[in-house]
Formats: sequence, C-alpha cells, structure tokens
Amino acid sequence: MKCFGTRRGFSLLELLVVVAILSLLAVLLTPAVNTILRAAQLNKAGNLVVNNLSLAYEEAVVRNNEIVVRLFKYPDNSPNPGWGAVQILRRQSGGTLVPITKVLEMPNTMRIVDDPKVSPLLGLANPGPAGIELPPFGEVATKSFRFRPGGALDPQFSSDPVLTIQSVTESKVPGANFFTLRINPITGKVTIYRP
Repeated sequence: MKCFGTRRGFSLLELLVVVAILSLLAVLLTPAVNTILRAAQLNKAGNLVVNNLSLAYEEAVVRNNEIVVRLFKYPDNSPNPGWGAVQILRRQSGGTLVPITKVLEMPNTMRIVDDPKVSPLLGLANPGPAGIELPPFGEVATKSFRFRPGGALDPQFSSDPVLTIQSVTESKVPGANFFTLRINPITGKVTIYRP
C-alpha cells in the first residue's frame, strides 16, 4: 500500500507577498498602459480623418464632382467638447448636398485642435449651415471645405491646409503626442506627420 504525505498549501505570508508583488507591478505598469491606449486612440482618430479625406479626394477625381468635407464640433456642455466628427458629402447638380458617409466620430478623448497655429485649415474652413443636429447633443457647429472636381482643394486653402489631432487631456499645443495631417492643395493627397 502506498502512503501519501500530507499536502501543504500556501501560507498567509506567501499569499501576501504575491499580492504585494502583483500590486507593485500594476502600479508600475499603469502609466505605460495608459500611454499605449492614448496612442492607439490617437491613431484611430487620425486614421479616421485621413481615410475620409482620401475618400473625398477619390470621389472628386472618379466622379469629377465637388465633394464637401464637413467637421462637427461637440458643444461645451458635452463630456469632451471640440471638433470630433467628420462627414463626406457630394454636391449634386442642383447644389443639394447628399451624404456619402454617415457622421463618423473620433474616440471621445481625441479632438482636432482648435488653434490656427497647428490647425490653420480649421480657421479657413467655411462655417456650416445652422441647425444641424448631432444626437445626443442637439444642434452643433460645423465647418466645411471642399475638393473640386479633379481632386484639388478649394483655392482659399492654398496657403496651409493642415489639421492637428491630439488628446483632450493635453494642456500644451501641440502636446507630447499628436497627429498632424496636411492636404496638398493642388493634388489633394494627404501627408501625415507624427512626433
């Protein structure tokens, strides 16, 4: 007959040491994880805008039609106010704008910087029509610019068509991590700049 010894479990002291080590690791890794998450959200916001600008350019070239890019500003009473959504529209022959995309929102912690030094395109863009609703916020401000048939930007944007996106928690402009894009006013191509 085989005799088995008694099994010994973990002592309370051993468990407390393991919990203390795990807690220390969690404290040390939290800033790194937060930085990685903010960078991922910044990339998502930047790529959303770049992809929509590329779509607007392609539509202008392929359809030889005027394409309007509309930016939406969340109101000051929203959790994260600022320029945080984009939509692409096609101008029909009668002047009516028809949506190509729905209103696409950036991650709620990322916004286009409302500063003419780093986002001069926003300052040059035309104020949009009043009364545009963006649920759940109600009426919001909009600005728009257009790609002409063939893909070039409207002539008023020939100076510096640049937009910069960064986290709403950044206090500096531009912050430590940002996503800047520039549209070539003649070719309509988008170039990305990152720190």
